[in-house]
Amino acid sequence: CYMDATITHPVGNSSEFIKRQTAPFSVFPYSYAEVEVACNPDEIAISGGFAFSTWEIKLVSSYPNGRFWRFKIYNNENITSSQNEFFAICVR
Repeated sequence: CYMDATITHPVGNSSEFIKRQTAPFSVFPYSYAEVEVACNPDEIAISGGFAFSTWEIKLVSSYPNGRFWRFKIYNNENITSSQNEFFAICVR
């Protein structure tokens, strides 16, 4: 199966896609955390993602809000989960 996801733009009307990333983020035992990744003021968040450092972190929600991509996560264990990373794909 092959899928071509090429995005084309007319000459003079192009967009730039940029990845914005958080610093490593810790989540304390049995607690919720809210994380937001901000795009620049002239950009819009169109996607987001994460890399959890340990298996006990659970994603509760992930959604755009203008120039931000927001995450709500939960640590399901009794240890602190550190070095988690979150990112947003921004378009200008």
